Amino acid sequence: MKEPKYMTAMEINSERTLLDSLSSKLTSELIKNGRGRERFSDIRPMTDKLSVDYIAAAEREAALLAEVVLRYGSTISRLPTWRRGFGPRG
Repeated sequence: MKEPKYMTAMEINSERTLLDSLSSKLTSELIKNGRGRERFSDIRPMTDKLSVDYIAAAEREAALLAEVVLRYGSTISRLPTWRRGFGPRG
């Protein structure tokens, strides 16, 4: 997995789109398993596959979002790909 600072704006946007779908799927699985009311802090110490996958997806999304903020200055759903200045930092 590429470090966010080396990713193009389009790569970040694409991965965030995939993570949106994955997060939705994982959240649905948590609800289906009767775990819909668990907080992030409740899930973090758990070691079952669903919890580990959920935490990994959330941490990757946070890393990508932090990179968006570094490049754009605030949180937006997707980085502009048609303007200069939002490319890889590394």
